[in-house]
Amino acid sequence: MKKTHLKVDASGFREYQNKISSTETVTSFSVIPPSILNKLISIPFICSAISYSLYGFQKRFKRQNLIEKNKEKIKYSYMILRMITYFNQIIEIYTNISNT
Repeated sequence: MKKTHLKVDASGFREYQNKISSTETVTSFSVIPPSILNKLISIPFICSAISYSLYGFQKRFKRQNLIEKNKEKIKYSYMILRMITYFNQIIEIYTNISNT
């Protein structure tokens, strides 16, 4: 088999050329455009983003465990917050009625 040369032309394409004799079978490699090369280069960044999001999920599950432990406190504080919100809405409605 003859030598395989790697040629990079001005447009940024990578092209493999096989120097073959007439009896050998032709082995052709497709030309890789720069857009696909950029996507291949961005794969490590995608993998790091996925691992970062998995880290975030792990943190959220740890927080979920804390929520399970303090469920009663959270429930009562949520009820108090809802009562304050409803009380504010009642005051707003009353002031709107009294102003008209």
